[in-house]
Amino acid sequence: MITEIVLQIASAPGIQLRVVKRLKSLGLACTQRTLKNTPFVDTRYLVLELDGPDMPKQEIIDQLRGVHGILSVDKLDQKGVASVHVTDEQKSEPEHQQTIAPEVGDQEIRDRMLVFSLLSRYPNVGGRLYEILSTIPQDERLSRARQLGHSFGLHLFKQEKLSSPIEDLPEALSQLILPAISPMAEAHLQNNVLAITASKINVRPKKPQKHACQFLLGTLKGLLSTALPGKHHIEKLCCAAEDADDCRFQFQYKNRNEKVTR
Repeated sequence: MITEIVLQIASAPGIQLRVVKRLKSLGLACTQRTLKNTPFVDTRYLVLELDGPDMPKQEIIDQLRGVHGILSVDKLDQKGVASVHVTDEQKSEPEHQQTIAPEVGDQEIRDRMLVFSLLSRYPNVGGRLYEILSTIPQDERLSRARQLGHSFGLHLFKQEKLSSPIEDLPEALSQLILPAISPMAEAHLQNNVLAITASKINVRPKKPQKHACQFLLGTLKGLLSTALPGKHHIEKLCCAAEDADDCRFQFQYKNRNEKVTR
């Protein structure tokens, strides 16, 4: 069987090795590998020619979607051949001239579809999030990452099978926040402070990205607002994208019936 697969990958080390290992586990060998530029920042197309046993192409695609650092798999039918074979003129274009696909359609419906596509990749949401944000103007990406994270947290709460209702903040942190976040990131909880030292939301682990932190912040707010629908606050104490050793979030919660003390 000879087939061709096209991957859009982040410009981060180790991705090609992970792809080759995954294909090898399926009994497939890469007879040819070609890297091509894309119109997007920090991404490339990896064109693979595969040889091995007969296997449905969709099965190969489904297996590759879980590899960390892959942003999309085999979308030639949607983007067209021209999106892979970038011309010399496109390669020389300044970054600010690159075309960004506008967000169109009803925002509520569109965001629901985007969130469901992220949930389908949980806990490996980083590649899909990067792909989504690549179609959004750069000055809007952080706010959109936070918005998508909030909706993602609301729906993620529904997937968490809690044995009993959440009564207070300590229960929310230990029984909901930590179990929900841990599959996506290396998380440590101390009192009401959550520390993140590694994250699958970030497609470039050695170079933390602000959009990944904003998505995580939105997710935390979505989870907490569902578990404890009273007044709550999450303060970001430090950020790995701003040269800190980790990202830290401090949680505070006040019941609706509790009086404010000064």
